[in-house]
Amino acid sequence: MPPRGRGTQIPEVEVERPPMSADQTRMIDDPHPLLWIGTGTKTGKTVAGAWWLVEGVALGQRCAVVGPWYKRTRTLFEHVAAAYAGAARAGLVKIQDNDLRLRFPGTGGVLECFSGDNPDSIFGEAFNRVFIDEAGRQPAAVLSAVTSTVTATGGRIKVAFNLDRGRRHWAIAGLLAARAGDDPAQGWVTLRTSQSPYVPKDAIERARKTLPAHVFAALYDAEIQDDGATVFRGIDGCIAGAFEEPRQGIEYVIGVDLARKVDWTVACVVCVPTRHVVAFERSHGLPWHEQRRRIKALADRYGGARCVVDATGVGDPNVEELIRDGVRVSPFVFTGPSKRDLVETLIVTIEQRRVTFPRIEALIAELEVFEYEQRPSGLLSYNAPDGYHDDCVMALALACNGLPAVNAPGVAASAVRVGRGGGRGF
Repeated sequence: MPPRGRGTQIPEVEVERPPMSADQTRMIDDPHPLLWIGTGTKTGKTVAGAWWLVEGVALGQRCAVVGPWYKRTRTLFEHVAAAYAGAARAGLVKIQDNDLRLRFPGTGGVLECFSGDNPDSIFGEAFNRVFIDEAGRQPAAVLSAVTSTVTATGGRIKVAFNLDRGRRHWAIAGLLAARAGDDPAQGWVTLRTSQSPYVPKDAIERARKTLPAHVFAALYDAEIQDDGATVFRGIDGCIAGAFEEPRQGIEYVIGVDLARKVDWTVACVVCVPTRHVVAFERSHGLPWHEQRRRIKALADRYGGARCVVDATGVGDPNVEELIRDGVRVSPFVFTGPSKRDLVETLIVTIEQRRVTFPRIEALIAELEVFEYEQRPSGLLSYNAPDGYHDDCVMALALACNGLPAVNAPGVAASAVRVGRGGGRGF
């Protein structure tokens, strides 16, 4: 059972820490000026971080949280605000929901919130406590900015992140350096899902049986992996060559992921004989007619290349228009099963280096952050994290889906699958 809560009496308001696991308590109470917190999934790190800030505000300290993007930052802010809801109703604490700001005039305590996608906004502040949540989704510049805010106060920083990134990521590297023990100002803790009181044991065993071994080790046992627990492994081995002009007599296939306002439209051209990405186009906010014109021009340029096009939702009428314009189209409808099969085919393709591409930064960034999520049914789904895009990944996957199935030596044919239940014209 988690330990019972304890109370801290302050003028007019009593702040009582709720029951926490032993790992959460260790994380909150650790006194190091800089604490690296590597965790598995669903271990309660965000709740523990929020409570560390609650106690700081109660003590009259200036506190801050830095999340990777607004939605995640707001989640932690709401945990802190909930702890002070009664005091806010009594007029003792001011909660500015729109600004994600909390003030406790009785102690002088303050909570400010920042988004890690804009590190420059953090500079110039002064805080006693800063919690960096989901550091694995934030740029390294965040740590420099946050460090500048505690220099004058002698404050403390806690950096929390899931261990699903490789050793080269700045947060993982910081944890490893702290483990080495060379700097007494830096400490480290790990929170393992397999030891968490908040995750049922049968769910952990189900994950052990269904997840890839390296993913389970990172997300449940909090073990650092060389390549992290990313969906796509061996990305570096696929980066090669440059873009190429079309060659007469060579067959090409184009994967097209359509979007207009929120996401990006991406077209990825792959040479069939070499399985190399020879052209890559990305656009945002263009009218549909202009997008279709560009797709047709690209297909014509590469010898009337066949286009495997996203035909989901608004994609369907655009596919019909492309066909009327004389483009060779193989429509692909995204459903849960068809997307899973499409991504799993790309996973095998990249791991076995059966496609290569130039150093396309947008594509590489999307491949590196693409995530697994295990559904209650035990099935896996694949998506970009909140705040990220997957259009480049999907365009590459669609292009590879249009390539002839070629197996690496010693690889069973069943390892290569194409989308089912949604593809037409294959």
